Amino acid sequence: MTFVDYQNLVATHNSDYSLVPVVRAEGGPSLTPLIATRRSPRALGGAAIAPAVVERLLQAARWASSSMNAQPWSFIVVRREDAATHAQAVGVLMPGNVLWASKAPLMIVAVARVSVEGKTSHTALYDLGLAVSQLVTQATSEGLAAHQMGGFDRAKAREVFALPEGWEPVVMIAIGEVGSPENLPDSLRAGETAPRTRKPLAEIAFGGRFGVALVKKS
Repeated sequence: MTFVDYQNLVATHNSDYSLVPVVRAEGGPSLTPLIATRRSPRALGGAAIAPAVVERLLQAARWASSSMNAQPWSFIVVRREDAATHAQAVGVLMPGNVLWASKAPLMIVAVARVSVEGKTSHTALYDLGLAVSQLVTQATSEGLAAHQMGGFDRAKAREVFALPEGWEPVVMIAIGEVGSPENLPDSLRAGETAPRTRKPLAEIAFGGRFGVALVKKS
């Protein structure tokens, strides 16, 4: 699938509920479009994202399930047009992520409440992951792309975003329109168009106990 094909899919898939193959995966399975067309591109850009769209992204996360309905998550929204805040957010990223993420019109910092009154929450990170997954799926439905980043200075992020005790920054998400891979540095361009790969089900799905493959390797 070419870059243009992907753009067309993103623009039209939310009105077409038929199954489509996973993007850029030769012989990939047919999945629901919001999963099949989701990508994590680095070539992000575009105009500022409308407040109503940002609210829908956050509402999608808000309505995720969580253990005991504790909802142990918060989301810090950083807009590119807020130059000072944006510069601070970019400043906590690892250099490799600064190269491309700084061009995205929106960044969201996802934080989890990992302890309450000194008691550790064993499901907070899982719950936050569910919420972020729904946020990313909503972004796909809006014709946007979201790239999640673990490459940032967590100690610095705690300070910059003024996180209270018990809260931890888990992931930063760059969101925007998909741009051309030609706009990326040479070091990143090849990965942008490389085939998508995943481990086969035989390595991750087991029957009855760990290590017993549920399906045979193809």
